[in-house]
Amino acid sequence: MHNNILKRVWQWLWKSVRSGELFTFCLFLVFATIIWFGHALNVVRETTVSVEIQYVGIPDNVNFESRLPSEFHLTIRDQGKRLQQYSKEQFPPVILDLAPQLQQKDGTVTITSEAVRQKMTDQLQGTTKLQRIVPENITVNYFREEEKTVPVRFGGQVRLAQQYQFVVDPYIEPKKIKIYGKQETLSDIDYLYCDAADISDVKDTFEMAVPIVCPEGVRLQKDSISLKAVAEQFTDKQFVLPIETVGVPKGAIMRLFPCSTTVTIRLGMRIFSQVSQSDLRAVCYYPSEPTDMLKVKVLYDVDGISNIRLQPAEVEYIIERR
Repeated sequence: MHNNILKRVWQWLWKSVRSGELFTFCLFLVFATIIWFGHALNVVRETTVSVEIQYVGIPDNVNFESRLPSEFHLTIRDQGKRLQQYSKEQFPPVILDLAPQLQQKDGTVTITSEAVRQKMTDQLQGTTKLQRIVPENITVNYFREEEKTVPVRFGGQVRLAQQYQFVVDPYIEPKKIKIYGKQETLSDIDYLYCDAADISDVKDTFEMAVPIVCPEGVRLQKDSISLKAVAEQFTDKQFVLPIETVGVPKGAIMRLFPCSTTVTIRLGMRIFSQVSQSDLRAVCYYPSEPTDMLKVKVLYDVDGISNIRLQPAEVEYIIERR
C-alpha cells in the first residue's frame, strides 16, 4: 500500500515536470510570495522594542529602597518595513540625570513618561508613532548611607611558571575602597578580604579581577579589585671579574688570593643583552679586625639583576707594609 502511494506521487511529479505544469506552479508560488511580502511591509502595525536606561548623577552613598528599572519597553506603530528597520538597529540608551532630585538626605525620585517620551520621539522617524512606554512612571524612595574607607587585603599566592621571575611584584588596585551602610555596622569593619584562590603558572604581564568578600549589611564602592603583576623569562649570565681592594690605608698593600672571581647573575630576557662586565665590580673591603678570609661583594647599578653567585665567594689575603 505504502509503495503504491509513493509510486503514484513519483509518476505525478514526473508527468508534471515533462508537461511543464510543476515549473509553472513554482513560478506562481514565488510570485505570490513576493507580492505577499511586499504587502506585509506596507501594512501599518505595532511592535515593541526595548531601550536601555543609564542613570547618572547618583552619589556613591545614595541607596534606593527598590531597584531602578534597567530598560523601557516602547510600543511603536508604523509600516512594516520601517518596523523591520527598527528591529535591526539598536536604540542608544536613555540617559536620566537624577542629580537634581538627590539633593536631600532622603526623599523620592520621580521619572514621568512625558520626560522620556520627548527623548525617544527625537530618535524616531517622522512617520513612527510612539504608542506606549512601560513603565509609564518611575517612583523610588532613596536615602543616604554613612561611608568609610577601608584597606583591601589579598590573601592568596601568585606563583610563577618555571624559568620566570617578577619584574613587578604582585599588587592590587585599588588598595582601599569605600563601603556604605549604617554607622554601627561600619565601625566593626577595619579591612576587607578578597575571595582569592592561589594562582599558578604566571607568565608575562598578568592581570585579573578578584572579587571582594562583602560583609553583611554593607555596600561596596567596587565589587572587585585588580590583581596585577609583570613577569618575564630569565636566564643566567657569567663574568670573570678582577677583585678590587677598597679602604686600604696609605702605606699598606692588600694582596688577594685568588685575585679574581667568577660571577653568575640572573637576568630577565629584556635586559640580557644590555648588561656587560663593565656594569659590575667585585670588591673586598679592608678588614677592621684580623680575619682568615675576606668576603667578596659585587657592586652594580643596574635594575633587574638577582640571584648573584660567586666562585669563590671568599678569598685569602695578606697585608704588606711599605
